[in-house]
Amino acid sequence: MPGLCALVITTSARLAWHVLLELKARGYFIVVAGDGEAGLLRISRLCDRFVKCGLDADEAHLGDASSVIRGLIAEYPGCIVIAADLRGALLMANLAPGTAVSAFPRLDAPTLETLNNKWTFAETCRELDIPIPETVLFERKPEADFASLSSVLGSPFIVKPIGLLGGMGVIRIESEQQLKSEVIDNAEYPAATLIAQSFVEGADGGVSILSVGGVVRHCAVHVYEGDNVRYFQHSGAIACARKIADHFKLDGVVEFDVRFAPDGEKYAFLEANPRFWGSARAASWCGLDFAGASADIASGRASNEPAELTSGVFPGYLHTLRMMLKDRSVWTALNQKQRRALIARFTDPFVLSTGLIHLRRIILTQIFPFLHIHRARGDQ
Repeated sequence: MPGLCALVITTSARLAWHVLLELKARGYFIVVAGDGEAGLLRISRLCDRFVKCGLDADEAHLGDASSVIRGLIAEYPGCIVIAADLRGALLMANLAPGTAVSAFPRLDAPTLETLNNKWTFAETCRELDIPIPETVLFERKPEADFASLSSVLGSPFIVKPIGLLGGMGVIRIESEQQLKSEVIDNAEYPAATLIAQSFVEGADGGVSILSVGGVVRHCAVHVYEGDNVRYFQHSGAIACARKIADHFKLDGVVEFDVRFAPDGEKYAFLEANPRFWGSARAASWCGLDFAGASADIASGRASNEPAELTSGVFPGYLHTLRMMLKDRSVWTALNQKQRRALIARFTDPFVLSTGLIHLRRIILTQIFPFLHIHRARGDQ
């Protein structure tokens, strides 16, 4: 029986991989339970065991997944449980009452659903007097009328489904024709409930928090600058995140997408991600490990992570590797955690396999069609 054991529940291999990296650095034996894309983690050096668990099942069959999780908790007594994505968090929120488990995040289902839904999140922000773009809800795509929306929101404006993740379905609309062709008449565009929001000039960024009982213990504010992720102090954005944490008495991690105006002072909260997020790896690189802090809380230990990340730049793994190949002093300037992350990023079989899958997709969708077009022109 392993000493330290962590059960990670996820359907997202991309989000979970960084969580696994930080848990492994703390000496955990890691069991991953999930399905879909998460199955790719079985080949990762960071995953000691993979168990298929139907997290993508409909509500009527989620009980089967709960049974799998309860069985693993019984098999590994004393393990901690980390839900890495939304499906994992929802499963933990609905786990049968009385199941003894040390888990974090531990958000309840209503809070998860309110934060994940872009409309109900916008309503919450309005209630708490948190700045957001002007937002309009429409139940069906045909209800989207460019003239009426632009009169309220201005032009351009943003259209997006209320429940999709990772920027899926987000479109900047600049004309009536574009709205019609890319949304209303586009059979591939989601038919679910949508919102439209006024476009906010500025830079994309976010506020990341870890909260226990509604009290923010760890936080960071970042902005994207080209390929870099830069961390900085912004008391106003942090204050808004604290309001939300207190309002829901949050027990978990949340990343808020925020747009920062060019003046650096004004900002608007756009949506919430009540789960681990892609840029968490950037925060860890710069000195604040949200996944590791979550493991500490789940296990009842005091976290040594800083309360707030106020500075730092993450240049990206690939850029760091390129710079290192040009100048060996780049490697010596990295700390132990950064070196470990860089080595894992370019040696782990899971990362390498996903890179090959991405390359294959580029070849099939971009290079082959390009060659076919030029061959056809040559035959004319």
